[in-house]
Amino acid sequence: MVTIENFGKEMCAVALIGKNLLTTPGLMGPMGDSFSEKGINIYSATPGKNRLTFFVDEKNREEAVKTAEEVSKTSSAIQNVEVEKSVGLVLVDLSDESWDIPGILGQLTGALSQSGINIIDISSSGPEIMLFVKYEDAKNASDMLEQIYA
Repeated sequence: MVTIENFGKEMCAVALIGKNLLTTPGLMGPMGDSFSEKGINIYSATPGKNRLTFFVDEKNREEAVKTAEEVSKTSSAIQNVEVEKSVGLVLVDLSDESWDIPGILGQLTGALSQSGINIIDISSSGPEIMLFVKYEDAKNASDMLEQIYA
């Protein structure tokens, strides 16, 4: 069984951009601490080789960007801060049986691609997958995936 849910909150993505951020210690903690002190919830943090992206409420975008810019001054590895406005989230919860199907992630992303929905980012923890899309596409994405997996 696969459960699909449109999270329904408008978020933004605030990304630290630089060189070799994946192997630079001390970036995640200061960002998390600073966001926490300002009451900003982090829905997801996704690391990449040269970028570290935090998904937070759109209503906190200005404060989150300001915080990221402050943290960026503490590391020479960070070159700039980028923001993606108006991000939505589709939550996918795979059952134990679905989790073992080879290519299940490809099926999910392929279905969205065929519908013209771009995936901004993907985060997962075991059988729970978070698909970040444009906020305006989130309902259509979740409805379409529900039809496929219902």
